Amino acid sequence: MDERNSFETITHENKQILNEGEKSFTWLKTVCAFANTKGGTISIGVTDDLKVIGLTKELIDKQVQLFLKECKEHLEPMPIFHFDYIKTERETYVLNITIERSTQLPVTLVFHNIPSIYIRDEGRNTPANWQQIQALVLSSSTEKFDIASTSISFDINNFSYLEKKYYQATNKKITVKLLTSLNAIDQNLKVKRGLYLFSDNFLGDETLIKVTKWSGLDKGENTYQQLYESKCNILQCIDEVFEIIKNNIMSYEKKLEYTRETVYDFPLRSIFEGLVNAYAHKNYFFNNTPIEVDIFINRLEITSPGSLINNIYLYNEKNISDIQPTRRNDLICSILSNCKYMEKEGSGFDKISQDYLLYPEKYKPFVTSNEKYFKLVLPNANSFGISENKDEILSVTTPFDKNLSERDKKILGYCYEEAKTIEEIASKIQMKVSTYLRKTILGNLVNLRLLKENTKSKANIYLANRELVKLNKNNDF
Repeated sequence: MDERNSFETITHENKQILNEGEKSFTWLKTVCAFANTKGGTISIGVTDDLKVIGLTKELIDKQVQLFLKECKEHLEPMPIFHFDYIKTERETYVLNITIERSTQLPVTLVFHNIPSIYIRDEGRNTPANWQQIQALVLSSSTEKFDIASTSISFDINNFSYLEKKYYQATNKKITVKLLTSLNAIDQNLKVKRGLYLFSDNFLGDETLIKVTKWSGLDKGENTYQQLYESKCNILQCIDEVFEIIKNNIMSYEKKLEYTRETVYDFPLRSIFEGLVNAYAHKNYFFNNTPIEVDIFINRLEITSPGSLINNIYLYNEKNISDIQPTRRNDLICSILSNCKYMEKEGSGFDKISQDYLLYPEKYKPFVTSNEKYFKLVLPNANSFGISENKDEILSVTTPFDKNLSERDKKILGYCYEEAKTIEEIASKIQMKVSTYLRKTILGNLVNLRLLKENTKSKANIYLANRELVKLNKNNDF
């Protein structure tokens, strides 16, 4: 073996052996970094101090299989590589694995469902910052995810949901001519990957979305409800999740001069635009990372894998109407706009911003973006008075106010933001924990459906029923 090429450099690294399991992360970082930088070679059977020990033929074969398995499981997209076997003086072999610089950038390492991107410096692997990731995206020489062809022949019968939505939006039928003009099918009538995400029977991880409702203000709460988890075609996912959210958020009837208007905790148009944005700008190379919707008392969060191109780093940015992300998925966006799910130009952030024009600055929606995800946060439009101090007693009103004592109202106000134990309630209203408190006072509120009791936790906890318990308008902003 030529020792001039055995030092660890920007394009070369030595490994005595490839470890598996948790320890495979170390060498997978090297593969990822080589693929994102200049390519490189990993020599297996060589120690860090350049001692050539070699491997038996049997062990070489196991190493090759391990390399293929781990790369397939953890790297997206799969880099191009080839193997060389160098015989040593000891009748053993050094396995050289040469990784080419990928044409689909960036190559992402996904470990424990956490995506990361590495580049190669002189002899080491380092996490890429947002500027480096942006440079990788712009230098990628291949087609984008959604316009790559598949081996699937186009059949309109496999796109009935898309066809229905397009007809509702335009009063026209989908034609091959239209799809060809959108670059949704190729010259051989093969379906592009972006169009495939709209097919009726699509069940891939690329469209996976999860909706969770939390009892309090953060994910540290011990009570939550998984409302929805599905992976189907993009339009169906958006429609179903929108209805799920709509049916699981609070609302009240606002009296107008001649009619009434239903006002939801979160503007429905903003929710819809947020869901569309999540699918339009998602990085689909993170195909096993779901879009997540989290509903809290004071906000709704929609998190999508991958950064906003040209806006990779944003932190709680409230001037969202000024955000103009570059389209990552032209075909997906074109289909969504043709079905009137989004505007032909723009990101939908303008509409969301308009929905919150009448609310104080504290309640404006905001966006956070980094190399791993972008997140849209919609504050609760009806939550004036919900404090960040979870121990506060809020002023509330109920349909049964005439039959309630001030102590009852204090309990409901104390349990409005998050669930409380009987010990916490007793301490707050300066009573002892007793059968009278549990069965008579709290029991009466539970029977009136003003208080929800959760008996499945380690200690019984109580949460105000926000369908009946409402905040008074005199609560402070």
